[in-house]
Amino acid sequence: MPPIRLEKPRSTRTAISVEVKKEICEYIVANPNVNQGDVATFFNTKYQNFGVDRTTINKIWKEREKWLVVLSTSQTPHIFRHRSVQFPELDKAMQIWTSQATAAGLPLTDMILQQKGKEFAKMLNIEDQLKCTNGWVYRFKVRNVIYLISNKQNSAENKDGNQFIISFILLILLNKICYIH
Repeated sequence: MPPIRLEKPRSTRTAISVEVKKEICEYIVANPNVNQGDVATFFNTKYQNFGVDRTTINKIWKEREKWLVVLSTSQTPHIFRHRSVQFPELDKAMQIWTSQATAAGLPLTDMILQQKGKEFAKMLNIEDQLKCTNGWVYRFKVRNVIYLISNKQNSAENKDGNQFIISFILLILLNKICYIH
């Protein structure tokens, strides 16, 4: 007769958002003497039906550098995986350019973002590795919570915008600006 095995009830997988992972790391940093089992208990109490185990807390804590630098946005509670950007210098340059363009009231369209992405890629010598497709523009807008402003002017022809691009690329190439990922 085969041995009788007691079956444990299968636990369901729980998806933990990037925001909660960051919160877990910040909690451990703020309370350095707390053990991981207590952290799991605290978050299981805080978030009903969370069901996170001590081992999950350990895995999150091992990657704490990644979770602590995540910026909270309106999209963060809906993001469950953190994928790094393939070209962080390009992404940072585009972030700065779009923030300055919107602050200056310049119009932004998908086509303009695509053109600026191509210009930055060429200046960073990665134009052969990157095709600024509509999908790339869409993901950039989602990552950076960009709402497009359309106008009849074309900011690609704006001299101030082009001067900014040249100055920014020179700063990147001279390593005066670093990107933390």
